[in-house]
Amino acid sequence: MTPGQIHPKREDLLHYIWLNQKFNKANLTTEEGLALIVFNQGYHNHDSGPDFKEARIKIDGISWNGHVEIHIRSSDWLRHGHEKNPVYDDVILHVVWTNDKTIKRTDGTIIPTLALSDRTDPGLIERHQSLTDNLSAVPCAQSLNKVNNITRYGMLDRVAVERLQEKATRIRGFMDETKSDWEETTYRLLCRNFGFNKNTQPFESLARTLPLNILRKYKENQFQLEALLFGQSGFLNNRINDSYFQALKKEYLYLAHKHVLSQSVVFETWKFNRLRPANFPTLRMAQLAAIFHDSYQLFHRMVYSENILDIKALLSKTVSSYWQHHYNFGKKTESKTGNMGMQSVEILIINTVIPLQVAFGHSIGNLNFTDKALAFLQQLPPEKNKIIHHWKSLGVVVNNAFDTQALLQLYNHYCKSKKCLSCLIGHSILTN
Repeated sequence: MTPGQIHPKREDLLHYIWLNQKFNKANLTTEEGLALIVFNQGYHNHDSGPDFKEARIKIDGISWNGHVEIHIRSSDWLRHGHEKNPVYDDVILHVVWTNDKTIKRTDGTIIPTLALSDRTDPGLIERHQSLTDNLSAVPCAQSLNKVNNITRYGMLDRVAVERLQEKATRIRGFMDETKSDWEETTYRLLCRNFGFNKNTQPFESLARTLPLNILRKYKENQFQLEALLFGQSGFLNNRINDSYFQALKKEYLYLAHKHVLSQSVVFETWKFNRLRPANFPTLRMAQLAAIFHDSYQLFHRMVYSENILDIKALLSKTVSSYWQHHYNFGKKTESKTGNMGMQSVEILIINTVIPLQVAFGHSIGNLNFTDKALAFLQQLPPEKNKIIHHWKSLGVVVNNAFDTQALLQLYNHYCKSKKCLSCLIGHSILTN
């Protein structure tokens, strides 16, 4: 197969080729027949404007500093409307796969063009297409075992930190809302994560309508904490013939009037379908109340603790006697329910405590908190879900939560969208 028969389907492959200079640069010339030397390909621009900025090249003995624009066909310049945008007048080189049109600046001068079709290894294009056309959940599944461990572990390290930074960024959003109140931010984050995916939004809404400073007033009274949490969540709006339910409702009406709590979460937003009883939001609410009962300075204890066992104990509180035999109001069960399972506690640590440590460390410029967060991840057992099961089926060894967090990030942000060109593993497969 000759190079001319192979055609890249995606422009990002040409970005990859230019960024990594994966083409034959011997006797390099432009389409206009001028000698070309590339000193610096520029930096990849992910915002609007030319694809690469601040490139340095020499054309026909004259040095140029400026931008590089990349297209599959040179006529794409017109299709994208660049000829009408003076921002592109600073482009010093147009890199294309196929040159089918002479391109000019707004002043009529020709933009030098470099065509890569006859200078690029056909195998690189074929390997890229085999990845992007692959219907497997992990495009490189068949080649994964051929990639050396240094490359694989290097990518996992990178995406694990990337995932932590993304979670820390979301925490900064809470900080903006709470005017940099770390305790209130911790409260909102913890509530959101108590939803365990299915009920994250109503739990977060609860935290917004029931400020932490009100809950703190009743931290020594678990019954009043439950009244506030269940009442503000909308769970006490129903009519249920249950003495505990009625007592909670009466107490909530008194506390709501006292603290002027008029806004509550809409009951219909809570999800019970397809949940095991142990994951019912009612039981989770009782577990949340147990954590706030007689607890103090949650943020400080989560962030400054040096022992993960202390954090597990902080999140493993005993629910009130009613919820030790109930999953929902008015439905008693003989089997013991109540306290949160250790797997759920560990998920809360992964999604709440560890991101808080990273976000706080960034805020004060102390990377020791990030190091501690990474160490905590390595002390936690691996998570169990369909994505991790699939990685295991491919022969990937999973030792702890650090590994599973990395693999979740790799799958969700690279494999699903086939961003193989941005992945060290994909890069290794493409170039070998």
